[in-house]
Amino acid sequence: KSLRKSGKHGYLTLTEQILKHIREEKARLIRKHPELRTLELCTFSKSGLSHEAISAFIEKCWQHDYAGQARITFCPEFLAYNLADPIEDEISMVARSNSLIIGLVLGFPAFLMCRNEILNCVIGTGLSTLPDFRGQGLSQYLYFSAEEKAFLKDSRHIFAWFDGRHAWDGSSYQVFVGR
Repeated sequence: KSLRKSGKHGYLTLTEQILKHIREEKARLIRKHPELRTLELCTFSKSGLSHEAISAFIEKCWQHDYAGQARITFCPEFLAYNLADPIEDEISMVARSNSLIIGLVLGFPAFLMCRNEILNCVIGTGLSTLPDFRGQGLSQYLYFSAEEKAFLKDSRHIFAWFDGRHAWDGSSYQVFVGR
């Protein structure tokens, strides 16, 4: 693993550098949006959500953005195929405000073959936020939180895609695609 000198703290592994960057980004978001501190944020394993509840929330959010457009449908069967049982899922994240689910992001476990080495990775998808909570840093905070969990679980990479049709200033597309 690549190492970088880190002042008085010695050397950081590449994973430590990535985790440090993620935590700095989360701290920046909280400074910009202090209300993020008040949210209940947890992994699916601690959320008590079923594939059916996750599917219903994503569909509710995505109807706002995509209505009748062709897209992936995150039905319970699709989730069951791609995700662990939510009780065991320690990467996907959910955010609640006053017990109301307001956002979530999925982390599909996957593998990547690179130079004859199989690497654990995660596909970040299904990023969903209720319309009333958009523009407040929530989607970014959820994504960074899932990314942090993935790296803590020894995933070497996290992949995500963002819809360029939603490219207004401050959107997740604008924030992540440029980095």
